[in-house]
Amino acid sequence: GRTNPINVYLAYNLKNANVYIEDSGIGIEKQNIKFIFNNFYRVNNSDSINDSGYGLGLPIVKAIITSLKGAIFINSTFNKGTIVKIIFKRWNY
Repeated sequence: GRTNPINVYLAYNLKNANVYIEDSGIGIEKQNIKFIFNNFYRVNNSDSINDSGYGLGLPIVKAIITSLKGAIFINSTFNKGTIVKIIFKRWNY
C-alpha cells in the first residue's frame, strides 16, 4: 500500500495549547465531514473498502477531548489531505 507521512505540531499561547495533526492522504469529502464523529459512521470510498474498523475511533477521541474541556476540529480536502486541530485551555497554576 501507499504510505503517507503524518505530521504532528504543538502550538501554545497564554490561553490555549493546540495540537495539529496533518496528513496528505485521501482526505474526506465535504459532505462526509459532518458525520465523522457519529458512532459507527464509516466513509465509503475505494481506499477504505478493505479497511477494518467499526467507526468508533473518532467518536471516542471526541468524547475524551470533550471530557477534558477541549475541542476538536477537522478540515479536509478530498484527494489532498486532512488537518485535525485539537484545542485545550491552558491551566493557570
